[in-house]
Amino acid sequence: MIRGEPFRFCFILRFDAIQKILSLKDIEEKVDDYAASLLRKDNDVIKDQIEFLKHKISMNESRIMSGYNKTNLYTAIGLVYLGFVVYLFVQVFGFAQVFGFSQPPILAGETLFKYPIYILTGLSAYYIFSCFLFIQFALSIKGHIRSAFRDVRNNSCIRNLARAYYTDWYSTKNESDVITSIVANIQKYFIRSLLMFASIWFLLILKASLDTLAKPMAIPEKEHLAFDYAGQFQECEYDDLMSITDSNSDELFVTGNTRNKGGMSASNFLGSVAPERGQVIKIVTK
Repeated sequence: MIRGEPFRFCFILRFDAIQKILSLKDIEEKVDDYAASLLRKDNDVIKDQIEFLKHKISMNESRIMSGYNKTNLYTAIGLVYLGFVVYLFVQVFGFAQVFGFSQPPILAGETLFKYPIYILTGLSAYYIFSCFLFIQFALSIKGHIRSAFRDVRNNSCIRNLARAYYTDWYSTKNESDVITSIVANIQKYFIRSLLMFASIWFLLILKASLDTLAKPMAIPEKEHLAFDYAGQFQECEYDDLMSITDSNSDELFVTGNTRNKGGMSASNFLGSVAPERGQVIKIVTK
C-alpha cells in the first residue's frame, strides 16, 4: 500500500511509484531553481557549497559502484542457485520424463506433502525469476545525466560551476537511490526463494524419514538345526524347516559335513522335496 492512497486489497505495485527514475526535464527544473537561488548568494558561500557538492557526489558515486558490485555478485550466485531450483522444479513436477529421463516424480503417489511442496516450489521459482528481472532492470539502466564541459566552456564563472556540480549531485543522488532500491529488491526476492528452497528440502527429508518409519521391519533370517551339534535329530526344528520349504520361494542354505551322515541325509531329502529346483543350496564341509 502506498502512503496517502486508499486501502486496496489487491493492487500492482510499480517500482517507479516508490522510487522514481528522474528524467532530464525533472533534473533541469531542480537545477534551474538552484541556479536562481545562487543570484542571492556571494562567492564565498557558493565556494563552500561547491566543496560540499563535491563530497556528496563522491559519496553517491561510491554507493552506485557498490550497488552494481552487489548486483554482479547476486548474478553470479543466482545463476548457480538457479540450477538447483530448476532441478528441484523438474523433479517435483515430474518433468524429467518429458526430457527423456526415466525416473518418476519424487512425489509420485504422495498426498500429505504433495501440495505444500508444489506451492513452495512454485513460490521459490517465482521469487528467483523476480530476482533476475530486477538484475536485468539494473543492468539496463542507461543514459545517466551529467553536466558537460560545454556548460562552463564559454562562461566559467563560479555560478555556472556550482550549477554543473549541482546537476551531477542531483543526478548521482537519484541514480544511487535507484540502484540501492533495486539491490534491496534483488536481496529480498533471493532470500525468499532461498527460504522456500530450504523449506522444500526440510519437507522432503521429513517425508523420507516418515516413509522409513512406515516400512515394516525386516524379519531376520532364522537358523534351523535339524541335527544338533551332538548329532541328535531335532524333530520340531525339522518340521519348521519343512514348512519354510513349502511356503517360501527364497533360497535355503543347508550346511553339513561328510562326517555327519544324518545331516547329509536331511540335506538330500530337502533337495528332493523343495517346490523349485535349486531352491536348496547345500554347503558341505569335511
